[in-house]
Amino acid sequence: MDRGDVLLDECKKLGNEEFLHQLDEMAAAERVELARLLARLSELGTRELAQACGYPSVFLFCLKRLRYCESASWKRSKAAEACGRFPFLLAMIESGELTLTAVALLAPQLTRENCRRLVHEAIGKTTRQVEALVAALAPQAPPRDRVRVVAVQAEPPRPSSPASDAAIAQPLDMFAAPLAVELAPAPAPIELRAQHSFTCSEDVHRMILRAQELLWHKYPLGRLEDVLRDALALLLQKLDPTKRREPRRAARRPSVRRSRYIPRWVRDEVTKRDGDACSFVGADGRPCGERKGLEYDHIVPFAKGGSSDDPKNIQKGLPAAQSMAGQEGVRRVRSASIDPGPAGWRGRSVGSSSGAHEGPPPLTP
Repeated sequence: MDRGDVLLDECKKLGNEEFLHQLDEMAAAERVELARLLARLSELGTRELAQACGYPSVFLFCLKRLRYCESASWKRSKAAEACGRFPFLLAMIESGELTLTAVALLAPQLTRENCRRLVHEAIGKTTRQVEALVAALAPQAPPRDRVRVVAVQAEPPRPSSPASDAAIAQPLDMFAAPLAVELAPAPAPIELRAQHSFTCSEDVHRMILRAQELLWHKYPLGRLEDVLRDALALLLQKLDPTKRREPRRAARRPSVRRSRYIPRWVRDEVTKRDGDACSFVGADGRPCGERKGLEYDHIVPFAKGGSSDDPKNIQKGLPAAQSMAGQEGVRRVRSASIDPGPAGWRGRSVGSSSGAHEGPPPLTP
């Protein structure tokens, strides 16, 4: 048994509480060691030991001697330089208030006049939000829209399986010995595509993010080409006179028979109540908050008489969260106006809204 198997076997022997406790301790210890490393890299630059060892910069010292990758070496060299000028950043990295990436992005912009303000604004921000914070310090003129044609290789055809090849070759001569002939793969065809480059406002950016969330089930990769194709198809169907519009279908009459189908108006009421994010709440009180891959599910199962026409019996969340809703150790948080449901689901009165899930995170912090 090698070292990797030993480490994995240790994890499997731990209980859930001890497992999570060790993860918290390891993450805290990692932040402490990172702060110590940055302090030493800062002193390395002050003493110019990297040059004495034959490395022109701290970046190359991290890359070639400490064996970090290019990205990790850049982040550590930039953060070490910033921590040398403003030592209080080491304590914030150690406590987890600031990430290594955030400090590396802020490092070129930090001065004695703006250091405290920028660091305070960067606390708890994502990488994109810190990038927007840095970009706001040096605004540039928006670039012109560009469209250019590029040639790319189309995806190669899916190779056939050996079983299918044998089934095809057998009727030709089932008694003949197989020929050891290897055919060279055909070159992938060249496809011409258009590359679009443009800048957009924050409102358009939020609309694109929201469209990616709504189309996540159809396009898990969230490619802009797929999202824009569906959006433009709907727009042209509405505005282009050459497009045929499908005739409106007559409204369905309410059926007496029970159905698993959750009507649109019920889904809308659940969205008004729970917002656009997963309403699952973990044992530590933290909401899931995921906005992609959400599904509507019955609180009382349909097979046990649960209704599909009652918003109080419908919840929205991730499939994994829905499967955990009845397990032990999951906190029950329900609104007083909602009937008690499975543990772990956060409910709100119908018609209310939550400011925490009004839309995708903004570009500006």
